[in-house]
Amino acid sequence: MSGYPVTSRELTRRSVVRRSLATASLGGVLATAGCSDVTDQSGGDDNTTPDEDEESEPAPERVYADWLPAPAELDDRDHYSFTHVTVSDYESNEDRIDTESYDPSGLEDSWRPLTFDAEDTSRFTTIGTSLVVEADFSRTDAVSTLEDEGFEEDSEHNGYTLVVEEGDGQVFAVGDGTLVIADETGIAETILDTEAGDAERYDEASDDMATLIAELGAGSFVTGGTRDEPDRPDPETGQFQNMVANGNATTINGDTFGGKVVVVYESADDVDTDDLETWVRANDGPEQRFDGIEDVTYSNEGRKGIITGSGETSDI
Repeated sequence: MSGYPVTSRELTRRSVVRRSLATASLGGVLATAGCSDVTDQSGGDDNTTPDEDEESEPAPERVYADWLPAPAELDDRDHYSFTHVTVSDYESNEDRIDTESYDPSGLEDSWRPLTFDAEDTSRFTTIGTSLVVEADFSRTDAVSTLEDEGFEEDSEHNGYTLVVEEGDGQVFAVGDGTLVIADETGIAETILDTEAGDAERYDEASDDMATLIAELGAGSFVTGGTRDEPDRPDPETGQFQNMVANGNATTINGDTFGGKVVVVYESADDVDTDDLETWVRANDGPEQRFDGIEDVTYSNEGRKGIITGSGETSDI
């Protein structure tokens, strides 16, 4: 979704690969669509916060939210964006998806020099320039491969083996079925600490992010982030007055897909569903952002503006 702050660090070769995962590899349509039943999959009411029932099983959205550190835990930034993809959803519906739009092998560049296949991946989450991969691989073999490629075993942290590229390069935190890939050891450790509950999460530090994640819920594809309010609002390009966070969630439901686009505003008085409709109408032509999205609806809930819609899985 447009409007996320971009820093110079996010323009590195590795980050470009990761940022492209949500578009080229998975089909641009996934970054636009919405479905009213995505939040229902979390097993709770839309207004339920993750901490209201501590004894219940974590809702699906916690799978990605637990990995997301508060921006200040990473560095001096105020915002970053995340993407979460349930790769198994795409694999189980591969025969319904246009293979020209979805080529899972494109993901494999993100964890090289490791060589396990994209088909062995269950899900992944991008955290700014970092990446969490959950997959079926041998931990011992992964560490050995990295060492053969010039990485050096550095330390153990929260049950993960940290292996660092020679010359203070890329860091792989290798766990049992999970990898954390980052540009710095400290960032990798912070992400591990966040998942373990030892560092502040994004949705704990930011009411805007908490509001966004609670609405997005779970999905085959979820992306979002907080942001500075636009200097020059332009509804036709998705830049809205007093918007402070935005994201989208898409779920594949067999032959159809559906999801939602969520815009969080500074206050409930700022929400303007007419602006949301202007955005969609300006971008629903052939090969544009909202092309092929059907049953589009617009709603206002608190300080959230929400677009929902659906489409054919074969169009992804």
